[in-house]
Amino acid sequence: VNVLEAARTVGARVLFCSTGGALYGRDAPIPSLEDVLPLPESPYGVGKHCAEQYVMLYNRLHGAGHTVLRFANVYGPRQDPAGEAGVVAIFCAQVLAGERPTIFGDGRQTRDYVYVGDAVGAFLAAADRCRPGIWNIGTGAEVSVLDLARVISEVAGRPIDPLFAPPRRGEQGID
Repeated sequence: VNVLEAARTVGARVLFCSTGGALYGRDAPIPSLEDVLPLPESPYGVGKHCAEQYVMLYNRLHGAGHTVLRFANVYGPRQDPAGEAGVVAIFCAQVLAGERPTIFGDGRQTRDYVYVGDAVGAFLAAADRCRPGIWNIGTGAEVSVLDLARVISEVAGRPIDPLFAPPRRGEQGID
């Protein structure tokens, strides 16, 4: 709200980086269109949804031209493989280190992986076009975690024998 209020004071626009998967919930169609009702199942998803609602409130109340970009799973160079998020970077780092990547659940859960360069392109387009609203940014293609591991194996030129761990509670696509 402080950022939105400051932007209103000086007449600036806000481009808010949100999330796709954490907002829609487990029963959402894939790919999800922007008009699908968000049903987040984690505090992270609820927080992003609340922030989006503030952005849209300022658009309605003050005629602001703010834009929300809901990103799929962004991956690319310089992504930190040491965190909890960013399975592409995590798997790549583990394979390069000769380790076995861990797949939570059976690996059939799917994600939409969007390259960071395409995410930057979306930000630039949103800045240039000044179209307020909410926009999903992704490829629209489902890729299972197993398929991701297979692709990384092919690129690395060696087989990957992932470890399978119990599903993580609340994770998208895992019941």
